Amino acid sequence: MPYIDPQVKFGVNVDRWLVLQSSQQPRQRAARCHAFEKELHKRLTAIQEQRAKMEKEKTYVAPLHHTGQATSTP
Repeated sequence: MPYIDPQVKFGVNVDRWLVLQSSQQPRQRAARCHAFEKELHKRLTAIQEQRAKMEKEKTYVAPLHHTGQATSTP
């Protein structure tokens, strides 16, 4: 099977994009999306810790669609 290089075929230079994303930020401030991702990660970690605590205490009840049981409503 021949090797297909998507960077050349579609004209996308991923290497350049990654270098630009990892370069020093202007005015020493991270982008908005970075701040959003950081905040989201912090909140998701807190939710996961809370869920783990509830599972340990046996007070967590998983939703029906997470247990494999189908709901009767459409």
